[in-house]
Amino acid sequence: MNLPIHCDGETFLVSLTEARLDALCSAGFRQALQECLAQGARRIVVDMSATSFIDSSGLGSLVSVLRKLSGPGSLVLRGVTPPVERALRLARLDRILIVEPAAAPGR
Repeated sequence: MNLPIHCDGETFLVSLTEARLDALCSAGFRQALQECLAQGARRIVVDMSATSFIDSSGLGSLVSVLRKLSGPGSLVLRGVTPPVERALRLARLDRILIVEPAAAPGR
C-alpha cells in the first residue's frame, strides 16, 4: 500500500491513495497509522479524497487508531467523499471523528 506521509511536528498528514479502504488494505493502513503513533504523532490527518469505498475493516482501522490517540481533534478525516461519508454516518462514526473539507490547493 502506497501511503505518502508528511510529518509537521506532532501532526502527521497521511494521503490515502487507494480507491477502496477494505479488508485487502486495511491492515497496511492501520500499520502505517500505528507507525505514525510510534514516531510521536499527537494528531493524524488522513486525506481521503481519493477513497470512494470503506467497509467495516476500514472503519475498524480508524477506530483502532482513534483509541490510541488522546484529545479532541486528534484524528481528522479530510476530503471525505459522499459514499465514505454515508458509511461513517451509518456506523455513527461521524459523531466521534472530525471530518473536514478537502484542503485548498497549495495547503
